[in-house]
Amino acid sequence: MSGTETSAADPLFDYVLGPSLADRSDPRRMDFLRFLATGILEEDWRYCPSSLGIVGLVEGRLGACCVVRRYEHGYTTEPRHWGERLRAQLLPLWSLLRCNRTMPEQGILDQQGFLLRTYGPEGVDTQLRLRRKKYAAVPHLCVSLMMVDPAFQGMGLCGQTMRAVCRAADQQRLPCYLETGGRKNAAVYERFGFKVAERFSCATDGHGSFDEIYAMTRPMPQGVGLSREPKTV
Repeated sequence: MSGTETSAADPLFDYVLGPSLADRSDPRRMDFLRFLATGILEEDWRYCPSSLGIVGLVEGRLGACCVVRRYEHGYTTEPRHWGERLRAQLLPLWSLLRCNRTMPEQGILDQQGFLLRTYGPEGVDTQLRLRRKKYAAVPHLCVSLMMVDPAFQGMGLCGQTMRAVCRAADQQRLPCYLETGGRKNAAVYERFGFKVAERFSCATDGHGSFDEIYAMTRPMPQGVGLSREPKTV
């Protein structure tokens, strides 16, 4: 996701970081990858305690990791049961403390731009939530994270892990949903039966824009799956 001097970065990740951390040789990029990935996992755990981790190993070394969430009732931002409500009450305080420990010191990152690009009215997180409500409102598997170590790229690990995701979805008779940045990444997931539900953009006044975000769904072959059309209320 963060990229290296010799490997491509996820363009959506590049956009969120902004120009101050555009240098892929900067080790602080990986610190922010950990920060953002932790936030993604925390939100999933808050609203979706069921999870599936799929890893790709090369000679005993971790080469790829895919985190999949099972949404029993479809995507929601409202906890449904007492245990989920308790997590929802406790997690913000824990997340805030963790955030204070992991956010960089002032000057390393354009923090205002980062927050606007991520959480502003037209920010990435805001726009992703809107698409999840539109295209992932039914029970499904959500591919939250798909990462391959740059040292193991080109070895087919992404394909191995995504085929495992598809097998799990087929066995459970569930559709899949994911988001990705850049046409190249979208084309990768199309090889596994995902289709683009919508291409959309994020824009922040004075802090750049990115217009290649893809919401993608993989319906069940029998027709039981996520609709490419928005949910109507």
